[in-house]
Amino acid sequence: GVFASSQAPRVLPKCPSCAYLFRVLWVPILLHGSFNFCLTFAAKLAGKPGIARSLIALVILNKLAGLAVARSHARRFSQFPRVDAQAWAASGMAPAPALRCCLG
Repeated sequence: GVFASSQAPRVLPKCPSCAYLFRVLWVPILLHGSFNFCLTFAAKLAGKPGIARSLIALVILNKLAGLAVARSHARRFSQFPRVDAQAWAASGMAPAPALRCCLG
């Protein structure tokens, strides 16, 4: 079978702390949440064109902010040299990749 009884039990890596998760995810959560909020209320307030237009403008600004954040991260990642990780692992220069998920 897939799970042989002779295998040693797997030790799962420790899950990241809530503080770390919040530090990493606050921007995507804020962008996504505000986007949904503005779209939902713009649809509900369609009878009040001034408010609906303002919310649609916020949706557009939100998308532009998301693109700016993504561009900033892409520029940071482009500074790292490209390497062939599989070749490094095959030659012994780097360890083979391992699953790093706290859910197993």
